[in-house]
Amino acid sequence: MLNENTLQTVIAAKVSAELHHAQEITRSLSISSKNLRVLAKRIGESAAGLAVLATFYDECSRESISLADHVSAMTIQTANRAVKEWRYSLYEEKLEQACKKMGDRTPPENILSVLEAKPERETQSKEHMSHFNRELHDLLISMQKNIRSIAVIAVNSKIEAPRTGVHSPVLLDMAQNVEEMIRQILKHIDTALKFLAKNKQLL
Repeated sequence: MLNENTLQTVIAAKVSAELHHAQEITRSLSISSKNLRVLAKRIGESAAGLAVLATFYDECSRESISLADHVSAMTIQTANRAVKEWRYSLYEEKLEQACKKMGDRTPPENILSVLEAKPERETQSKEHMSHFNRELHDLLISMQKNIRSIAVIAVNSKIEAPRTGVHSPVLLDMAQNVEEMIRQILKHIDTALKFLAKNKQLL
């Protein structure tokens, strides 16, 4: 149980770190979408298509930020739980050692109740770990799909940009920056998914 809880804490911390980086980039992505929308409005009718894309782009960015916030909260809670489980397992080990030293004497009722509850507690802990990792995996996949939707918008933005005339170079540069941010976000999400896949218990 000690190894499982330690592993769970490490994985939760690693996933949280990757998502923190992805989250920071996604916030920049959201700002870029707002800038694109403002610029499209200034340009006028020739950038009407970009204005629509920018709105959708902003919605996807905000949804991704929300998913990342949820994942971060989950990983923190699970890491804290894993630490508590680890401490409690140490407590149980000390009680077991104390019982062995007592020899033929019957341990106090309160100690026996703790030790008798151990199998059920361990089962509940494993079930929680399994549920956490399935939910985390599904959320990461949802975030991945959402970011890929933004990638499609970036491509469409590059198609729409030439229609804006003199503003085309600026808009193309923005679209390229977006594509690079998307690449970095997906890299962090992929790394987080790999951390989960390393543990055979998780999925």
